[in-house]
Amino acid sequence: MASPSSSTIFAAPPSLSLSIAMFKPTQSLFSGLLWKTPWRLSSPQKARQRKRLRNVDKVVDTVSAALARQNQTTKAVERWYAEMPREEEMLPKDKYTIFDKKEKTYRKSIHSMASPQDSFLTLSYEPC
Repeated sequence: MASPSSSTIFAAPPSLSLSIAMFKPTQSLFSGLLWKTPWRLSSPQKARQRKRLRNVDKVVDTVSAALARQNQTTKAVERWYAEMPREEEMLPKDKYTIFDKKEKTYRKSIHSMASPQDSFLTLSYEPC
């Protein structure tokens, strides 16, 4: 009597082998982080950042105009105009990166910052 080959002993039915293959880990799951961030900002991300910077400029202009109508001013607004450049005056390095003392070049891309939902504090507290 012929001995059965190893392929017939360990062969699984076709339906079982398909279900096992569905959960087989791929090579990309073995290495790296689960949430990967690209190296560069995309064009829409840059456009949204420029829009946010223009909105900040618009808010400061609105506050300054409202104070001027009341013949008033504040040191904070004066200091803002003296020290902070407007969006159109900023270099791309300043628009799309932030200072980070832990980085090799002391600059970090803005899209690698913590997202706002990670930094919110909860409004509910445990009762004392």
